[in-house]
Amino acid sequence: MRKTATIIGVLFLIQLAMGVLLNQFLIGPITFDPDYLVIASTNTEQLTIGVFISILSGAITVWIASKLFPHFKPYGHTLAFVYLGFSIVSFAIILIDNVGIVSLLSISQEYNKPEVRNSEILKTLGTVFYAIREWTHYLELLFA
Repeated sequence: MRKTATIIGVLFLIQLAMGVLLNQFLIGPITFDPDYLVIASTNTEQLTIGVFISILSGAITVWIASKLFPHFKPYGHTLAFVYLGFSIVSFAIILIDNVGIVSLLSISQEYNKPEVRNSEILKTLGTVFYAIREWTHYLELLFA
């Protein structure tokens, strides 16, 4: 039990560090910048690494909940299932959030091509995927 608690505590700290890294240094500065369509395409690697870390963080959330499930079950069967369910829903929201980020990246790359003809359509699509990114990000924070 003590070993499990230590591992889970370390994973919670790693998740905290991942969240700061993602939102302050990797994804946040690009996707929440007013000029996101211009700067996203020049930061492809940074966004790709951020998406990978974000998905890994979500998977860790589900893993933690699955490891805590048997320990929570004796104290409240329903509560144990609710915690596991919220973790799975949180992971699904993280996946949707990352689809929005990758979509923004694709739109940004298309928008910054020299021969682009439909820049207004791409701006509109960018606005839509920006909204998806913004709302899923805040919904993800609520579930966290």
